Amino acid sequence: FMLCSGESKPRFKGDAVFLIGPCGGGKTAIFFKLLDGKGGLRGTQTSMIRNETTMKLPGVDAPVRIVDCPGHLRLRPKLFSTLADCRAVIFILNSFTFVSEAKAVAEMMLDLMCSPALLKNADKMLVVCNQTDKMPDDMAGVQPKNLVRKRLETEIEALRVSRESGLQDQGGTEQVQLEVEGG
Repeated sequence: FMLCSGESKPRFKGDAVFLIGPCGGGKTAIFFKLLDGKGGLRGTQTSMIRNETTMKLPGVDAPVRIVDCPGHLRLRPKLFSTLADCRAVIFILNSFTFVSEAKAVAEMMLDLMCSPALLKNADKMLVVCNQTDKMPDDMAGVQPKNLVRKRLETEIEALRVSRESGLQDQGGTEQVQLEVEGG
């Protein structure tokens, strides 16, 4: 079964895989691809409510609860209030528009990585570079994952340094150390 919810409270804690990312990344299309299990992706539009379902995935013994979270900036506080329900994050971004949105994407990712609720419950984050087939011709030969990884690392480090210096100026608060595995 599938539940499309707006205001209902989650039934479980810390067991869901969240599809998170900025608007236009393809989260809802991937969610319905997983749900349908069919060949192509279905056309979607920007979601304003989260989609949720529990499904059996190949190679996984127990059913997995998948939550497609809207990426709209105005809904971000609601996302952060539900992170206690998250076990793993699949961060989906649009490779085609990434270069122009890199700073905003990095800010969202850093906010997620520093979220106490996410740090407590989720031990994994997978970054998915969607729509790589639409990369511009002047990017021919560039591996989208390498471009995205390097740019995200640069933007996140700049944001981290900026925030750290801002915290030091204000007397500081709780700090979270970030470590990138394999980086």
